[in-house]
Amino acid sequence: MKISRRTVLRALATGAATGAAGSTALARTRKAKQRPDAPAVTEGPSILFVTMDDLNDFPSPTNGYPGIVTPNFDRLAAMGASFTTAMTPVPICMPARAAMMSGVVPWKSGVYSNPDSHLHGNYPLDHRFFPGYIRDTGGFVKYCGKLYHGFGKYLPPNDYDEYYFPNDVKASRGDKGFFRSLYEQYYQKDKSFDFGPGEFGGVFDSTLADWTAAEISDGFLNAPGNMLGCGFYRPHLPHVVPPEFFELYDVNPENPPGFFGASCLDNDLDLSDEPEKVAEVHDYIARLNEFGEYKGYLRGYLASVSFVDYQLGKLLDAYFEAGLSEHCYIVVTSDHGYHLCEKMHYKKSSLWERSLRVPLLIAGPGITPGDVIDDPVSLVDLYPTICSLMGLETPYWCDGNDLTPRLLQGAALPDDPVVSVWRDIPSGVFYRRARNRHGAYTIYGGGPRSGYMHDDSDPRFSADPHEWRNVASAMDRSLRNELKAALPSAKVFAKPVGRPS
Repeated sequence: MKISRRTVLRALATGAATGAAGSTALARTRKAKQRPDAPAVTEGPSILFVTMDDLNDFPSPTNGYPGIVTPNFDRLAAMGASFTTAMTPVPICMPARAAMMSGVVPWKSGVYSNPDSHLHGNYPLDHRFFPGYIRDTGGFVKYCGKLYHGFGKYLPPNDYDEYYFPNDVKASRGDKGFFRSLYEQYYQKDKSFDFGPGEFGGVFDSTLADWTAAEISDGFLNAPGNMLGCGFYRPHLPHVVPPEFFELYDVNPENPPGFFGASCLDNDLDLSDEPEKVAEVHDYIARLNEFGEYKGYLRGYLASVSFVDYQLGKLLDAYFEAGLSEHCYIVVTSDHGYHLCEKMHYKKSSLWERSLRVPLLIAGPGITPGDVIDDPVSLVDLYPTICSLMGLETPYWCDGNDLTPRLLQGAALPDDPVVSVWRDIPSGVFYRRARNRHGAYTIYGGGPRSGYMHDDSDPRFSADPHEWRNVASAMDRSLRNELKAALPSAKVFAKPVGRPS
């Protein structure tokens, strides 16, 4: 269903009728000088687009980590819609961001791994990443930090009017000046895995938040058609943030909800029914157990999530102080999920739910406050959705679904399975997974399978949200065939693009 600019403006007017102050969306004109080659934009919404790095679905209002301290995620969820089953198309940074920003699925673009280049994917000749597309249609675009997997020369050309990267504090992303974990003190070779309180570790993101909040306060988003983006680095490791965020959690925090047993090592039992090629143990688990540091590491991740939530709060405060609630949309998400020893895995790079699922919150005029949407959606859906929210035509290269009919009109989403893929680098074999409301089905290369039920539609199985029971061979045939049919054939996968030297 295509959403016209007129439909969006009607939603804006509806929001104004129910808000405290009348919207000026229809009468605003851009205060900045128009580029001579771009059409004038005199009406319609603006957009604030915010990403986090390595943030799994712990802030979810329905299935997240119990006791997570994320008041600003909660505030945003109360303002608009929360997609509780939003999935990344690829569980690692570069290809996830390439798919999200380009609107093109990885098996077409050829961007599967971090060494690949989002700039040199197999896109149509006239393709534009969505910030550049907004700019082409007359909007002014500013962003900062890590929206793409790379900075400076790795940003698409003609994608923005201003890009801010705080070079003077960029080292704080790694905070390599002091070893806090026992492992790092002993080995001193892989500083990226350090964790613990440290004032310097949060400076990069707090600087990005301050810059973005200042842009909001200066009125950049009051002009119609503009986009402001902020790409936070945390909770990406090293999990080093100021001590007050560690103090939010006990030194012995509760295990994540996906744990198979009482301890980290009990998760080994969860692999007994999984294909041998994916039932491997991440070596970092042995490192943590050698020093008894799992709980400290978990606490570091939780503290990092609360830290980035605090930065989000700066943007929400500025948003409300600028009176933007009736003519600006907010989109907040992450690039992929994150394992914390579930299934004996760390970080990402798996096709299990913990590695794939991300927060996705969208708020703004016409969107029902507190709406919770459980249907599976993909980050590839963001490009066409943002176009529709801003009243723009969706370009032909977009592979995702427009979520706007659900957001603005309450229409049912199609039950199209959401597809995620992973390329096993050593073998070059593609793993493929499809997920719908009922279940998930994964094919590892041409052989082993995994299958999980995510609801009670099959009376033989109870819902398995943590994917503890591999029922691939017993899954209802019609469901299995539906999910298999959604998977791209191994023959259609584009050749990996690599990164030019």
